[in-house]
Amino acid sequence: MNLAANADRSPFQWNAGGWLGAQLGGAGWLLGGALYMLLSAPEVSAIWFAGFVILNAIGWALWRRRDRLRAHTAIQLLLAAIGIVGLVAWTALVQLRPDIPRRELWPTSYWPLAIIPAMMLWFALRDHLSRRAAI
Repeated sequence: MNLAANADRSPFQWNAGGWLGAQLGGAGWLLGGALYMLLSAPEVSAIWFAGFVILNAIGWALWRRRDRLRAHTAIQLLLAAIGIVGLVAWTALVQLRPDIPRRELWPTSYWPLAIIPAMMLWFALRDHLSRRAAI
């Protein structure tokens, strides 16, 4: 199977607005949270800010490789990074903020992060089905 020929039929194409939106949307909540916790929990704030910087560095690196990387592969990598960094950031909040009752943060507070693997699965299915239909 010729991946290059089928890549053009993928619903995922490189687009500056879409990419920037995904990158900033996936990382922006970390910046907002870092600023919100800056005075009350500086150690958590630092972790969240580092996550924001890391995600934007990953997004920028993937964007710069768009001539060698399929858009679907890149968005999957970006989503994986968002999921991992999000899990680390939220766990830092749960572990480093003893003033917040654990029952308010664990385990139900992790459920919103489930959107990341769900999106990854949905995107993989869409890409697979569109390339398969092109054969």
